[in-house]
Amino acid sequence: MVKHIIYFAFVILLFSCNKDNITPGHYTIMPAQPDTSHWYYAYVNSGVLPSWGNENLNSSNELVGTTWILTQVLINLSTTIKNDTIHFVTNTVYYVGYDVNNTAHYSLYPSQNNVTLTFQPFLPVNYMQCSTNQLGIGFASGTNITGVEFTNLYNTNSSFKAWFVRI
Repeated sequence: MVKHIIYFAFVILLFSCNKDNITPGHYTIMPAQPDTSHWYYAYVNSGVLPSWGNENLNSSNELVGTTWILTQVLINLSTTIKNDTIHFVTNTVYYVGYDVNNTAHYSLYPSQNNVTLTFQPFLPVNYMQCSTNQLGIGFASGTNITGVEFTNLYNTNSSFKAWFVRI
């Protein structure tokens, strides 16, 4: 009996498959599926932030060769009067005061209508890794920077405001 039921189910299954007739010339082209088997980045510069050029070339950002004095820092409603001189030596290196051997890195790049300045670390403020995007294009041609908020890169709840004067 079981043998007859299996045979009957097989016959029904065999004859129940109904195929559409293929009419020559009426084919539908399916769009090619994107290859997701390996990753690639679509950025032209490999996703790297824009560079201001090789240090040996004449191309430099607007801070190179300028000197600024950090005059005031506001952290958690506590103001500290400072007098730290910051010298921007190259496109990526700065030092504070007169100690040219104690250098640190920074990056400066445009983002829409602002310029993002990142210190790695910011020597005058507890060596904090911090960044701001509140600087306007051409800010370095001015004489001062007033109350710009810097955010800690590793703790976004930690921030401070800084005042600078260009000399």
